[in-house]
Amino acid sequence: MRTRALMLMLIAGLMAPLPALAQTRHHAERQPAEGSIAVEGGIGFFVPQDSAFGTALDLEGHGDFYLTSRLGVRFGVDWTDPSFHRESSDSLRQVRFGGDVIYNWEGGKWHPFAGAGIAAHVIQQKDNGRDLGGSESKLGGALLGGVEYFFNRNSTFTGEARYQFVGDTRNGYNPSGLVLLFGLKRYF
Repeated sequence: MRTRALMLMLIAGLMAPLPALAQTRHHAERQPAEGSIAVEGGIGFFVPQDSAFGTALDLEGHGDFYLTSRLGVRFGVDWTDPSFHRESSDSLRQVRFGGDVIYNWEGGKWHPFAGAGIAAHVIQQKDNGRDLGGSESKLGGALLGGVEYFFNRNSTFTGEARYQFVGDTRNGYNPSGLVLLFGLKRYF
């Protein structure tokens, strides 16, 4: 329950300034433009590095701010809950609160991008769907790349691959892994 409340407060805090920032951006022919903002929602898969776990659903939400038309910063929340191979009702839930620096290239309707970031990962081992012990927080890093396809001036489909590096848990599990995401993004 504390993790959900913390996650909701963080999302609200990160998203609160976005409408005000949208009013100050320069209106440009192309997106992203200096000062523009965007919000994105994605769904995909988390492929854990640790062989004790199976591939799991991954849900993510972001808010982006563009310092220039090519360089942006992104803040987001990511959730996944991979099950153990030994018993599928046991899992290692992971919530990532991250910040990334993203560089994109102009390509007309297609905008490839690459970036790197850091994050706090809140990790909770679960036994038969119930929390087992306390959660722990780990600092992690990420490298990412992907592409946006503009289907109109302010909306895109996105595809992204991100590898996140996270230190081992106190029980010796490695929560690092590959995230493959597909999403929708809206510029303001």
